[in-house]
Amino acid sequence: MARTLLCRALELLANVLAVPSSPDRRTAIRIIRVLLSHPLWHVTESVSAALSEIVTSADENRPLLMELLKDPWWRVRYGALDASFNIGNDDRFASFRQALVHLTKAKESHSRVLGLCGDDFLGWIRDGANDDDTRRRILADPEIRKRRKAGSRRRTIHGYSNTYIYSSAICIRQIYRSASCCHPRSNGHLISEARRLFGRAVTRNLSRGSSRFP
Repeated sequence: MARTLLCRALELLANVLAVPSSPDRRTAIRIIRVLLSHPLWHVTESVSAALSEIVTSADENRPLLMELLKDPWWRVRYGALDASFNIGNDDRFASFRQALVHLTKAKESHSRVLGLCGDDFLGWIRDGANDDDTRRRILADPEIRKRRKAGSRRRTIHGYSNTYIYSSAICIRQIYRSASCCHPRSNGHLISEARRLFGRAVTRNLSRGSSRFP
């Protein structure tokens, strides 16, 4: 029953936001903020998915993502970031890149948001890029490189991000393995690259643990 009501509510919100001149537009955006703040993850995910469709339904809704990314509540920023990644196939990940750049400049510090940055970034270079040349261009992007430098200066991040450190090391290895002009990198070097990209969340437990990746 609750899921049905949520789907109906999201449908009504989408209809309102599909009309840029609607007098109920600001109210609809406030409702989206409230729903993204819901403590149950399936609600956040449902709203994020609906937000992706809302943004792609009208060009006037594109700025809505950046507006939500500036929200003081981390769950709202999380949902907006997820939505920006979800529309990657529609805008070639331009919105997601913009979200990463904004969160870097805003000095995002919440571990859940940073973890999603890492997870979605890996999805971008793993599945969103058509070939290795495209992946190398993403990694060479000056703004993305700033994200790496910002990560290297961050001293501590909640352990929640550790999963993405391991995942990034695996993904980076796969990229270098498939690139004919690059030599395979050592596990230690891969961990260093992962740390620079997503921050120094790895503690002494990481170096003491297994450094072998599939």
